[in-house]
Amino acid sequence: MMFKPGALRLLPPLLASLWLAACATPEPAKVTEPNNYDMAETAEFRGQYERAADLWLELANQSPPSAAAAFRLRAAEAWNASGQTQYAYELLTDIRPDTLSTSERSRFYLLRTEKALSEADLRAAQADLDLAGDSLDPALEPRFLALQQTIHQRRAGTDQYRLLSAISSDLGPSGAFSLAQALDLLSTYEYVPSGSLLEAAAMPSLDPRAASWAALMARVRSAVLRSDRLEQAAEDWRSDYPGHEVDIRAFLEIAFMYGQRFTAPANVSVLLPMEGRLSAAGSAIRDGLLGAYLAQPGLSELTFIDSGDRPMEALAAFRESGQNRADWIIGPVRKESVQAVAELGPTGVGVLALNDLDAAPEAPSTLDFFTLSLSQEAEARAIAAKMLEAGATRAITLVTDSNWGRRIEAAFAEAFIQGGGQISDIARFSTANSDHSEELIRALQIDQSRVRRDELQSLLGVNLSFEPQPRNDFDAFFLSSMPELARQLRPQLRFFEVGAKPVFALGRVYSGTPDTTADRDLNGIILPLTAAEISTSAEATVMDLESMRRGRQLPLYALGRDAWNLLRWLPLLQLDPDLAFPGDIGNLRLDSAGRLVRDPSWAVFSGGRPVPYVPVSPTE
Repeated sequence: MMFKPGALRLLPPLLASLWLAACATPEPAKVTEPNNYDMAETAEFRGQYERAADLWLELANQSPPSAAAAFRLRAAEAWNASGQTQYAYELLTDIRPDTLSTSERSRFYLLRTEKALSEADLRAAQADLDLAGDSLDPALEPRFLALQQTIHQRRAGTDQYRLLSAISSDLGPSGAFSLAQALDLLSTYEYVPSGSLLEAAAMPSLDPRAASWAALMARVRSAVLRSDRLEQAAEDWRSDYPGHEVDIRAFLEIAFMYGQRFTAPANVSVLLPMEGRLSAAGSAIRDGLLGAYLAQPGLSELTFIDSGDRPMEALAAFRESGQNRADWIIGPVRKESVQAVAELGPTGVGVLALNDLDAAPEAPSTLDFFTLSLSQEAEARAIAAKMLEAGATRAITLVTDSNWGRRIEAAFAEAFIQGGGQISDIARFSTANSDHSEELIRALQIDQSRVRRDELQSLLGVNLSFEPQPRNDFDAFFLSSMPELARQLRPQLRFFEVGAKPVFALGRVYSGTPDTTADRDLNGIILPLTAAEISTSAEATVMDLESMRRGRQLPLYALGRDAWNLLRWLPLLQLDPDLAFPGDIGNLRLDSAGRLVRDPSWAVFSGGRPVPYVPVSPTE
């Protein structure tokens, strides 16, 4: 600041004195010794964990109770990092978790989980891990995951006898069954896959009671996902275990109370495209989701946000959902938008995206990022598995000559070959033509048969009366096309006398609108559909909603229904990879990457409409 001559006298006395002090020569700065907190942090940074633990304890002893617990926790963590776990675990008994912050409590219970595991107390380990999971800091998720996996592995193990022995010890004396005990057992063994429980139940055992309870736990898990069949599940249980202490009424009560543990989130934002080229898909998904929500709203509140067509718009909608304090997000739909949201990394909000990821994001997302879709690549892989299951190991692929057709062809071929099958030939068809005989003649090697006939006639010098025959070194066709091309190809396959070979096709060969006249040419084609498509075809009616587009969007409507109905069960599906949710688009299992893998309903065209497919055994 500059002053004119004589201006200093115009300053108030206090300001003048401050100005003069600023002009004075400063005194040398005092050098202060580092305090215990800084020294403890430095020691930890340098890996001197025992030194850090001593310093943290000094701070705890010098601090009021409100701060001492946090310093003791730091000391326990330092002892743990040094390998002196005994000292770390002893310190835990002096810490009151209610005096810790939310993040500190998570760290406290994670350390207690490790202590319980060191003592082989799986029940206590699981209880502490559950407490650690409340408002878990995203930075602690890898540690949380590792401990969860350790508990899971120790409970399931490879020795089913150990599992039965553990269940037996938790059951207590016979006749002491109570509802609280049953629920406690279900919680204790939640991390054991239902497949492992059923394997243990089927093993010869000196303790059939423990085996029966293993079966009960697996059946209850499956039953809570199928509320419409709960009574049937209870009756089946009683029929299979007539003398069990859990009767029909008790089974229903256990299942009901266990199911109440899984509730839908309180505040859910739904990101769907309401305008643009994907708006039709967004409307169908919205109507399906709303229908399912209105049937079972619980205490949840839905907020719909337009996610637009582009990833940037989807990210803006995601941020808006955060402003609305959403607990969970359903959507977005477009694949590129799903990828963009996944690459945000841990956000503290659960996401059920309605499309697949092309690739794992560079910044891995949290455990609460799941994908549910009607992916046609996944459908092609499901067809490959179905064909191999039916005994068809050699296939000719008939695909649309387009980028989409080649993408589906690649997905099918990869899964089919990995499963032990082989691709005998590939035929690609232009949708601009209606006569595809040339492509079929080449793929079926009828042209080669004609060449051999001509060569033989030339050699013998006589006319031969036999007709060229198609090849027979394949078991089935894989068809990827729209309905129009499929209606053209199927009759031509019969003309070339290979109509008896089974044809497996993508679900899109069915338009969604029952039309027995147009679809009569599709008879015999086996395809994956949604249960709703099969049932509406049988009734020859389609739901009277504008978003249905005369049935064409029925799969997306079913996708919306499933998105809401399975949301509350995602934690259970995450715990038990053997469990399948009975969705409208098919049975859905959750894989380790957070994808809900679809096992569709299978249909076959008969009388011009898709009906349930009953596979024939390869030996029949």
